[in-house]
Amino acid sequence: MKEIGEIIEQLLKERNMWNRVQEFSLLEAWETIVGERIGSVSRARSISKGILKVEVADSTWVYHLNLLKPRLIKQLNEHAQKKLVKDIIFQIGEVEKQEK
Repeated sequence: MKEIGEIIEQLLKERNMWNRVQEFSLLEAWETIVGERIGSVSRARSISKGILKVEVADSTWVYHLNLLKPRLIKQLNEHAQKKLVKDIIFQIGEVEKQEK
């Protein structure tokens, strides 16, 4: 007998919604994946067609994170256990502390 989680996963896959669930999970886990230091100055806001949009506190961090982009993409995809993120766009934006 299947567990409820397996049944839900199967239904989502059948309806081509499983990737969206995984993408949302990636957004929610941003700070955990990238670490507290980077997570404190950035927020993953959206992902579409493999492009992750991240808001960053200021231009210095945009520059720094662009240098780290290949490593961050690798970390995100390892966390997802599949290639969900192809590129990251860093933009200056509102970065508020998220409650856990």
